[in-house]
Amino acid sequence: MNQLTTRVVEDERGRRFFRRKFALEVLEGPDRQKRLVSAAACTSVGTAPSNDLVLTDPSVSRFHLRIEITPRGFLLTDLDSTNGTQLGALRLLQGMIGAQAATTLRLGDTILRFAPLEEEEVPLAGQEHCGALLGRSPAMRELFRRLEAVARQEATVLIEGETGTGKELIAREICRQSRRRDGPLIVVDCGAIPATLIESELFGHARGAFTGASTEQRGAFEEANGGTLFLDEIGELELAMQPRLLRALERGEVKRIGETRHRQVDLRVIAATNRDLERMVNQGTFRADLYFRLAVAHLCVPPLRERPQDIALLVERLLPELATAAGATVEPIAAETLQEMLRYPWPGNVRELRNFLERLVIYADEHERPELPRALRLGAKGASEPTDDEPTALPFAEAKERHVAQFEVRYLSELLERCEHNIAEAARQSGIARGYLFRLLKKHGLK
Repeated sequence: MNQLTTRVVEDERGRRFFRRKFALEVLEGPDRQKRLVSAAACTSVGTAPSNDLVLTDPSVSRFHLRIEITPRGFLLTDLDSTNGTQLGALRLLQGMIGAQAATTLRLGDTILRFAPLEEEEVPLAGQEHCGALLGRSPAMRELFRRLEAVARQEATVLIEGETGTGKELIAREICRQSRRRDGPLIVVDCGAIPATLIESELFGHARGAFTGASTEQRGAFEEANGGTLFLDEIGELELAMQPRLLRALERGEVKRIGETRHRQVDLRVIAATNRDLERMVNQGTFRADLYFRLAVAHLCVPPLRERPQDIALLVERLLPELATAAGATVEPIAAETLQEMLRYPWPGNVRELRNFLERLVIYADEHERPELPRALRLGAKGASEPTDDEPTALPFAEAKERHVAQFEVRYLSELLERCEHNIAEAARQSGIARGYLFRLLKKHGLK
């Protein structure tokens, strides 16, 4: 057995992808002798029926443990479970297990044995694109194959992935390949609409239903009738609003605010989030029944840092498109620059990469065209590596203050760029209160 959890083979049959399987066996607990063998990129364990390994032990949480097969090994993550995941004497929050390492885990009163097995070939899409989506990495080509299968069905779809990974593009591609392609596609950003207006936005209202309702209005569900409704950032939906959404999904009917009658709707719902909804279910901030209803089909989009093979392809396709749209002529990116781009973690994912390429197009005619933004150079260099201008000759307090200020400027500049200067999104991603974020921006003269 080799030391790899994933590998790509190129032979007479072309490029093929292999992923190592693993086995989970219950050694002790109510489900003793229950066993699961999986080669899926992501496997979940818990008492909820949508898990891959479903346990009946009441001391196990609904979504207790997640196992991901990554190029570096098997990544185990406890999903804020009530009784935790024990690895020996340690409580496991997240840890990596090697390709040949078997171990024993305790989940509540259940003891599981985790054991790596031999590898198996993973079916991939034959092309490096799926509509407007691009990717030559095995992770993206596997996603393309699953997307095509999901598009043929009528099931509700949940798309999970970090900000900037292209979740809306995936939703549009599902719609384009579905039988509802000729119907409307209505997009609702649940994170951008105030809580007081989201019900009206989704279900509509009658004239005079509340202050300011001077006319009647159809909601997004009615607008999407016969087509597809895309609920972006569904994890931002307030708990009090979730039962109404669940009712609309289950019964296929909506009731406008201020009316008593229900209206039938025929549509497909696709939802997306950058939140970990399974963890939110355990925390009580997202309803389990709504999660089950949304995640009938489930797609996970890998972040760009986990698929550096896609960067060159994205640059090759996007840069000429952006240049043509701007009426500019752009030189190909230098090989050294591309190598630095491969080392940079791209926290804003494909959106950040696209923004960087747009800046290159803007500066295409300048004498001193910036090859790399400061943030990208720092990312490639590494945060722990000292800079050339360390102010070690200054008094400690002054040197510390200067370093903190430099960090704040760099962090806030990158944050604003990644969030396209959307303050609400910047506050959400950074965990900084919006008022304090405004004070920091004012302090450093950032707009």
